[in-house]
Amino acid sequence: MVIKYYLACLIVVVFFVNSTILISQKTVTTPSGSVITYTDDGQWLFAEIEVQDSETVNPYEHPEAEAKITPEKKALFDQLIDTNKEREAEFFVAYKINEDNISKCESQISYYKSLGNKDLEIENKELLKRLKDDSKELESKYKESGKRIEKLEKWLISSDVNDDKEFQKMMQDEAILKTTGYQKFIATNGIVKNDWEPFVISKETTLSNQCNIAFNGENPQGDGRLIQYAKTPFFNYTPTTIKPYYREKDYMRAKVSIENIDGDYYLVLNLEFESKDIKKSYGGVRKGEKLYINFIDQSRIYLTSFIDAIPYVEELTGYTKYELVYEIDKESRQQLERNYLDKIGIMYSSGFEEYVIYNVDEISNQLKCIDNVD
Repeated sequence: MVIKYYLACLIVVVFFVNSTILISQKTVTTPSGSVITYTDDGQWLFAEIEVQDSETVNPYEHPEAEAKITPEKKALFDQLIDTNKEREAEFFVAYKINEDNISKCESQISYYKSLGNKDLEIENKELLKRLKDDSKELESKYKESGKRIEKLEKWLISSDVNDDKEFQKMMQDEAILKTTGYQKFIATNGIVKNDWEPFVISKETTLSNQCNIAFNGENPQGDGRLIQYAKTPFFNYTPTTIKPYYREKDYMRAKVSIENIDGDYYLVLNLEFESKDIKKSYGGVRKGEKLYINFIDQSRIYLTSFIDAIPYVEELTGYTKYELVYEIDKESRQQLERNYLDKIGIMYSSGFEEYVIYNVDEISNQLKCIDNVD
């Protein structure tokens, strides 16, 4: 199998040459079979797949179709199919980005609910409704283009296509779409770009910038002074495949706390899974394993696990819990204090899993609070 990439537009050339390493990419397949690589800001590339030594019949070479496909007809249908594939790709990428934004918005709602902040909870619920409405329209648009592609491929080998009223109607629609099509829809709705920023939060209306020191005194587990910030909601996570079963709360919930022991800083993550069997699929987190944190400005740091973290099941609830402890060096601490967070990747025994952080300035606030403790 040979994969051959070609550009959707000239600007993408510059974008991917300069930013491949910095911006995360995802690869998806549209319903019609086009393979697309896209980034969170809406840039995308086609991946045209050619299958070698395949038994798949090329309609242009089919004996019964050859006489029906004139060069003019082939050129017309190639253009129509390519146009609809691009249209499908635009809407499909916008749909996928919008679905990611829905997940972020749902996390925000859970966060504000945990804080008891009704105003921001309601505000985000209203945003969630608009995002879901956008997704419905985007889904209908990319599916419509997919149906057009399927019909065009059938009409390509049809001898009486010009007499087909449905084909004539499509041709009229195509003429309209050339001037008022998907680009106008996307520009009007403003939903191709990933412009919903979960970190644009009024600090006056949240509790994230208020200091909540849980302990300040002699370290009860050893020598020296311990300053410990209270465990605070950090992110939630539910795999897409089981979301229908977790409508009220998420499958996994994470809290974060910064500790200072005689000038050494540690990031403590407390994870809670609504399952007794997590240890079988995730395993533990060994001492020395890496955790990465991505920032909104697309920089990244790595922290090292300070202890072996072995999950345990809480008898009363049946939940599996982890306590992960990571050392924070001076350079990483400076990054954490001044940058907004984006994503976090945890290395379990079974491999990495990445999570979106919704409380994006929590660590920064905790570090600043601890630094100001007398």
